[in-house]
Amino acid sequence: FVHMNNLACETTGGKVLFATDDWFAPAENLLKKDPEFKAGLFTEFGKWMDGWETRRKIPGHDWCIIQLGVPRWTHVRLNIYPDGGIARLKIYGVGKRDWSSCSPNDMEDLLSMVNGGVYLGFSDAHYGHPRNLIGPGRACNMGDGETARRLDRPPVISHVKITFAPDGGVSRIRLWGFP
Repeated sequence: FVHMNNLACETTGGKVLFATDDWFAPAENLLKKDPEFKAGLFTEFGKWMDGWETRRKIPGHDWCIIQLGVPRWTHVRLNIYPDGGIARLKIYGVGKRDWSSCSPNDMEDLLSMVNGGVYLGFSDAHYGHPRNLIGPGRACNMGDGETARRLDRPPVISHVKITFAPDGGVSRIRLWGFP
């Protein structure tokens, strides 16, 4: 699953549709891209939590319904049993788009994970993971992209290997970069 994309992440459009309990911390925290720690912060319910934490007062388990940002799976079951919480939920896979509704003249981002693009390899992930290159939409800042570490000696060519989706040929490719 190392080369697969997180289909549930909030940055790809994943969202919580329902949760049985959000007492200590909301289920939306499950879908956040990066962990966030706030030392010494308290809410009206107690210590601020980064993941999904319920009040642990019901018999059985708590559960939630999550809509994937990238369509692929029909359902995944996640149960929280009493006295616990979950920091992140990552559902890895490859997006599967229905291309029948697209016109051959439409401009589509064939590298995007939303359309089934997957990164296969890279030379460097020092300043950002190459998976960022296939995220939906434009990067919001430099950290949302991929920057190779500069080496003085020896001169190195950095590369990223990404599959296009669907497989059908490319008429034009445009790359942006700076020396």
